[in-house]
Amino acid sequence: MDVDPVEEGASCNPIPTSARLAQRLVGTVNRYQAQMVKALKPYDLGASEYPVLITLRHRERRGESPDGCSQRDVAKRQHRDPALINRVAKSLVAKGLITMEVDQRSRNRRLMKLTDEGRQLADEVIALVTAWEDRAVGPLNAAEEKQLMNLLSRLDIG
Repeated sequence: MDVDPVEEGASCNPIPTSARLAQRLVGTVNRYQAQMVKALKPYDLGASEYPVLITLRHRERRGESPDGCSQRDVAKRQHRDPALINRVAKSLVAKGLITMEVDQRSRNRRLMKLTDEGRQLADEVIALVTAWEDRAVGPLNAAEEKQLMNLLSRLDIG
């Protein structure tokens, strides 16, 4: 079995070469999510909720979708299942962080919009996530960070 040499001698089982990309990406995302869940616990936000708040806030700041953002659009931007975004939206409505309204241009679409409380929380979460990401890439110099982002964007995942 071909083994990723970086993993040889590690305390866990070596990663077979055939699965190394998936294992590294999934492992990195899982560690990231675990850190975010822990950091966001005081805010009563889960791993699927904070990305929706951030997306809505970024779109709002850029002046996109002033009437709100559809669940389908958020799902597409986050590469998530629309049913998950629907459940997240219901939870965020219950917490008073967003409102949901029927889109007047397309009656079968519902638009999410931040409340004042949601906007304030989104700003706090963006600051927290930004600080964590700055710390995570801290060991890299500027050229390495740029190269990492470039390489990740070039992956042909589908």
